[in-house]
Amino acid sequence: MSAPIVAVVGLRAHAASADGTQVMPVLHGVDLALEAGRCVAVVGESGGGKTTLARALLALGRMRPGVTGGRFYADGKKILDDYPEHDYPVVRHHDGFLLRHWQRLYEGRVGRLRGTALFPIAQDPRAALSPYLSVGRQVADVVDRPRRERADRAGELLASLAFPRTAIDRYPHQLSTGMCQRVQLAMALALGARGVVADEPTSKIDAIGRRAAAAQLRSLVESGRGLALFTHALALARELAHEVVVLYRGRVVERGPATSVLGPGEHHPYTARLIDAEHGAARPDASRVIPVEGGGCPYAPRCELAFARCREDPPAFAIGAGHTARCWRFESA
Repeated sequence: MSAPIVAVVGLRAHAASADGTQVMPVLHGVDLALEAGRCVAVVGESGGGKTTLARALLALGRMRPGVTGGRFYADGKKILDDYPEHDYPVVRHHDGFLLRHWQRLYEGRVGRLRGTALFPIAQDPRAALSPYLSVGRQVADVVDRPRRERADRAGELLASLAFPRTAIDRYPHQLSTGMCQRVQLAMALALGARGVVADEPTSKIDAIGRRAAAAQLRSLVESGRGLALFTHALALARELAHEVVVLYRGRVVERGPATSVLGPGEHHPYTARLIDAEHGAARPDASRVIPVEGGGCPYAPRCELAFARCREDPPAFAIGAGHTARCWRFESA
């Protein structure tokens, strides 16, 4: 089995509060690997950290302090070692200087993978394209061929994605969201990117467009490319993913094969709630609250199954082949 295209171990990130007076953790030691010919889907509700994780893989974060730790690998080789974890509100000046140095290394080494190893498919693909150039010109500009051959190659790539030739000379504002998404996919193919990071790729597309987008993403995976899919649409994850990671408030609470995590059987209470919501059977938050101070299960305050042990942070327990969940209910499984 070949090494993952890109992998991160123990990824951490922090962000400043809206008023700038506090620094809050938004990703807590997340592990993720993107393999050739496979799709890993990261699912969870809005505000759970999916977009932050997607941007961290691409070194696109704008928040500060931003990514604050983690080990990064490309093709099995370590490209960046971890930065020691700190209590960021009380970081000393010297430690703050070292953190900024580590972040510059992160932005350089991980950012270098963007466009070659990884290509982003934005949640709003129209906004990710230049409004001043035709879409055909934008694809041609990234084609690695002699100048006289670039336009023809751009047309071939767009045609392979069922993009109408009559629309090649149009501008992004003249196209639908789904068509702009195909332009981004064509750019990924033109660059020879081996992996694609797609953040909510179907959230702004109608039902017919969603089916077309899913087919195009599936085709990418079948061609041997890796796909990291960040979505709240469980049906899309179930259709495309080989592995599913469930993210809650920046923590991985469950992970495993898609057929296990999103299928029948045992689940973390949060995953079970997501699946129920998909079928219109959303559960209310628990009426009794298990107070969690300085640690503990992050889902305990909302969990109807919480008990006293949930005041402690649970490890990942195996509940099936390659399937783990961070819940004390599975301690004796």
